[in-house]
Amino acid sequence: MSAVDWGTVIAAGITGVVGVAGIGGTLLSARMTSKSDAENLRMSIAAEDKRAQLAEKRRIYANCLARLTDGFYAATIVKTYTGKNTDAEYKTAVQECNRARVEATHTLHEVRLIGPGHVGNLASNAVRSLLRLLEGDSTEYSKVQAELASAMRADLGEPPE
Repeated sequence: MSAVDWGTVIAAGITGVVGVAGIGGTLLSARMTSKSDAENLRMSIAAEDKRAQLAEKRRIYANCLARLTDGFYAATIVKTYTGKNTDAEYKTAVQECNRARVEATHTLHEVRLIGPGHVGNLASNAVRSLLRLLEGDSTEYSKVQAELASAMRADLGEPPE
């Protein structure tokens, strides 16, 4: 029988344990990296979703303000033709004013769906004021429209004008 070289056996055992520990560490590291990558991906997707929602809200708000402005100018043109009911230009202006009012009302519904309650309420007030514009002066409309634009900017995180 030959003598056992215990130094070699112990060294081989230690090497084996270190090797197993190295493999385990590598697997653990890979798993941690995978979790980290997955979390980074989730955060990236959430950030992109938030950016897209903000861009859509910005588009809807801008469209609403543009339609309100169209309605304001259409009503102003109708007011210049008041008393000329037989004039073809007056009838065309009234048709354009009615079309602009309908479009403003449509955008109001988009704002009410996507914006917070106070912005939706201000948009409703602006449309109501627009619908009454032919009956009175534009002071009320201008005030409500300015409040609406300010609330929209705040909701988008933009600084006040």
